[in-house]
Amino acid sequence: MPTGVFTDVTHIAKVSAIDESWRQAQEHGADCIVALGGGSALVVGKATGVLGGAAKEAKLTGQRTPSIREFAFNPPVYVMPVVAIPTTAGSGAEVSPHQPMVDEENNRKITVSSAVCYPRVAILDANLMRTLPFVQATRSGVDALTHAIEACLTDQSTEITNSLALHAMQMLIQNLRKSCMTDDLQAKQACLEASCIANMACGNAKLGYVHGLARNVQTLFPVPYGETIGVFLPPVMEFNMPAALDRYVMMAPYLGVDSAGKNSIEIGEAVIYQVKKLLADLNFPRKFSEEVVDRKSIPIMAKMVFVRKLEKNLSLEELDKMELPLYGPNPNIRKATYDDFVKLYEKSFEGWEL
Repeated sequence: MPTGVFTDVTHIAKVSAIDESWRQAQEHGADCIVALGGGSALVVGKATGVLGGAAKEAKLTGQRTPSIREFAFNPPVYVMPVVAIPTTAGSGAEVSPHQPMVDEENNRKITVSSAVCYPRVAILDANLMRTLPFVQATRSGVDALTHAIEACLTDQSTEITNSLALHAMQMLIQNLRKSCMTDDLQAKQACLEASCIANMACGNAKLGYVHGLARNVQTLFPVPYGETIGVFLPPVMEFNMPAALDRYVMMAPYLGVDSAGKNSIEIGEAVIYQVKKLLADLNFPRKFSEEVVDRKSIPIMAKMVFVRKLEKNLSLEELDKMELPLYGPNPNIRKATYDDFVKLYEKSFEGWEL
């Protein structure tokens, strides 16, 4: 079977890469897509499948094939068959209908999503992770852990999503160090399956402010996706404490926390410490470099949290003048104001301590 290869994928999926991938797929005469790689590669592959389906529909109706950005608010109806093969234990994109991407022309991050966007087949093989560099392995693994944690910290979580999230959490806390630091295939396979399970959890329970804050850094600055997630995870968990004590008590045994003799506040603190300890063991960055992320952009990034689902393109100047609602539109268990977002962004430059 003749194959064509597209490899121009960066640390985050971009509209330009997806459009170019589809252009090359057309030249090749592709009738299916095999998406192989980390989360960004899987998103580019799945989105290429969306354009393949759109092209088929356009041919039948005599219309043009749209850019992928046009599906952000008009979900696709048809897609080309996609086989997804992750090489990182991170995004879980192989079982997700969502395709988050950066729209460079409009300085925003958009998501294309539809029930038809699930890959036809997902293949989880830890052998494909054996040559994954340590830094990328840690960034991906922490993203998977955050999916599991945030799935338990939204107002849309259920007993069903919690059962998935807690199991994934336990698998990751037990195996992530070994998976990243050794060639233990059992640990790598456990993390790969855990990332898949965690995405099933957060795909239904949704995500909180860790991802809500991180997406704006990813949109404006060249910071690797997983790094933005890990930097925000401890401060957002601390912010959530007043509203999430019962959730932290629930999570404690799955994160290896001994709750004996502790009250709920002490258990919550121990849960956050356990997460920080894992990040520290993985030598994870605790803050953003001001040489890479402009600290003066905090006010605009805090406002960007409010317009994720706005159905029009706003320039940064227009956004700066926009009147905001009281709370950010997010299912996070504790609601945050603009001032709260500013403080959380400030903490991302100050860092956290064990």
